Amino acid sequence: EGNPDLYLMSWTADSTVGILDKWFGAKGLNYDKSKFMYWAMDNEPEIWSGTHDDVMKTQCSAEEYMQLYFKVAKAVRAKYPNIKLLGPTPANEWQWYRWGTDGILSDGKKYCWLEFFIKRIAEEQKATGIRLLDVIDIHYYPGSSDAAKCVQFHRVFFDRDYDYPEANGVHTVNGGWDASINKEYILGRCSDWLNQYLGPNHGVGLAVTESGLNSTNANIQAVFYASTLGEFMKKNVVIYTPWSWNVGMWETLHLFSRYNQKYFVQATSQNEPIVSAYPTVNSTADSLTVVLVNRSLNDKQTVNLNLSGFKINPGTYGMYSISGLGSTETFVTHINNGLKKSQVQATADAMTIELAPLSVNSIVLKSLVMGTSSEIKKNKFSAKVYPNPANDLVNIDFTLPEKSRINIEFFNSNGQLIKTLANSFFDAGNNNIAFNSAQYPDGIYWIRLCSESNIETVKLIKAKNN
Repeated sequence: EGNPDLYLMSWTADSTVGILDKWFGAKGLNYDKSKFMYWAMDNEPEIWSGTHDDVMKTQCSAEEYMQLYFKVAKAVRAKYPNIKLLGPTPANEWQWYRWGTDGILSDGKKYCWLEFFIKRIAEEQKATGIRLLDVIDIHYYPGSSDAAKCVQFHRVFFDRDYDYPEANGVHTVNGGWDASINKEYILGRCSDWLNQYLGPNHGVGLAVTESGLNSTNANIQAVFYASTLGEFMKKNVVIYTPWSWNVGMWETLHLFSRYNQKYFVQATSQNEPIVSAYPTVNSTADSLTVVLVNRSLNDKQTVNLNLSGFKINPGTYGMYSISGLGSTETFVTHINNGLKKSQVQATADAMTIELAPLSVNSIVLKSLVMGTSSEIKKNKFSAKVYPNPANDLVNIDFTLPEKSRINIEFFNSNGQLIKTLANSFFDAGNNNIAFNSAQYPDGIYWIRLCSESNIETVKLIKAKNN
């Protein structure tokens, strides 16, 4: 292994973030800061003594690691306040919970790794007033190659009812070993811990920056990738970057990126483990794309799609499908690929579709008009924000023609969801909510209000000296 003293040296936090001076400083390369959105703090630090054993013969303690993290995070913030910090990127299911081979003893209690990390972030932020985390990030590499298991692995992240067949580390989530704990929902757990230690308006996003699937079947890969993208749209996961790109995944990425719309719409299935629907709608609600995933290994599925709240012109619509892929790559360009196009018939508010086994399907409904339950004219559902430009306190006024559930969301200029401001029923007539934007830097933001039948998006300029 050699002598690391011959090729390594200690590197301080100030030196680590010196790269920012090289990129953006007065004598640097003049890079565009808007292209550098995230700073990934670390990579799998809980197993450094294994992956970097020439440097770290003995694993440092979790608290020693946190002190290193705090120093770098504070140095990054001082140089580039707007960049988003990601951490701590544990390697896989076991490492989500264990530091080395055990939990972490703190304040008389044994914590699992991700809970301890979030707890210490909260404590340090409270003590210093410096924001030290913007995105909680993990890696995920399920080991099974069994097809029936692979098509369900997307449920590991949020499904609180899913008994994970490879549960291992989760048995230790409460500090001991409890083999009866098999429900993983790891990003759901992280959300719970973020709310517990940082409060409900913490603004920390969720990410998976490495993942891989142990299957060579292109259709399994496509279904897993589509299911994960769909669930992550549903839960506002901010980053998802697979480590391995296999046959079937490029086709899925093309299908989603070319045909999906801007805003996700909630949908439910009566048989969610087998068939899921992931609808998206554009900002003017005149175009709807519904992604339908059939996870059955061998059986076709007949789906009755009810478009409640929307009314479409009866007729024939196109459906683009990924199914029956072979072992070689089929995606070349948007006009040279493995998508199969078919036709589906629709009535004013429903359609019946047959889905091939192990398939990903997108139905594009371009001639969309509001139905009887959604006939809210623009001048009857209006919204404005003030003051605009704003300093810290922002008021949102909106008018409804009838009592309705309204989801109000706050986005940055890159379209990333920062915070859900409200998701509840409001009465007909004029309504107002206010929120404090003091923790957010100056810049351009968007506030989106979604009722059961309409969407309004309002631009907000944040400026201290307005």
